Amino acid sequence: MKIEGSVAIITGAASGMGKTLAEKLVSLGGKVLIADRDVSQGSALAEALNKEIGSNVAVFHETDVTKWKTLEAAFEKAKDAFGKINIVVNNAGITESSSWFNDNDAGEESCEYMTLNINLVAVAKGTRLALKYFAQNPQVGEGVVISTSSLYGLYNSGIVPLYAAAKAGVVSLVRSHSLARKETNTRHVALCPWFIDTPLLEGTFREALTASSIPVIPQEPVIDAFIQAIEDDTLNGAVLTVFPGGTEIIRENIYSGNADQLKMVRAMETSIIEHQYALAKEARKL
Repeated sequence: MKIEGSVAIITGAASGMGKTLAEKLVSLGGKVLIADRDVSQGSALAEALNKEIGSNVAVFHETDVTKWKTLEAAFEKAKDAFGKINIVVNNAGITESSSWFNDNDAGEESCEYMTLNINLVAVAKGTRLALKYFAQNPQVGEGVVISTSSLYGLYNSGIVPLYAAAKAGVVSLVRSHSLARKETNTRHVALCPWFIDTPLLEGTFREALTASSIPVIPQEPVIDAFIQAIEDDTLNGAVLTVFPGGTEIIRENIYSGNADQLKMVRAMETSIIEHQYALAKEARKL
């Protein structure tokens, strides 16, 4: 996909990596909707980008990614402002604020496990809205959904188990949705970065990394991986790891011992997907 002339929705784009990605896409000729809860920083970023480019290339929408209606409104605002959507980046995320011995942390809002709600459930909601839009609007071309996972999406964690479970779920979600690329007019990519130099690391995590001599990578290689995920149309169901040693593409693992069984499952799923698609078209939902 060409970034020039494209329109992206980025959640969690008022600061950190989302902000840097928004700036990069605009610099390459794209347009962005900044979806974030931070009205002050989000509005300021949109204003700064528009002033820098000299035209309307960015809009801000106050968005709580855990609320379907505000996410849905972000999609509507992007369509109203720019006429279309091409890219959806599920980027908003938080760290774990409670543990097994402290489940009454105020940050979890009465033990609702916001870590799971923001890092996984919100990604599922943003992806569903994207699928619906791209499937119903083939004239805009194939869309791409990029979802931010983590190194903990690939490896277990004893210190942030809810975060790791959510990020592993993001990888599974991306790989699963990628199987209906033809029917949904959408391809999917997951990014699994190492520890990145963003505000999310502040506090105990950054101190622990420093004490353990664990490196932190800058945002630039992660942003480059986002650009690669957008521009390379061969990437679908792929996971891009961005570690200190560089970026690697991981495809779905198929072990020789279960390859035949997996083929049977895939064949069954393909027939169901095609049937569901045919029914949706008949009901004029697509």
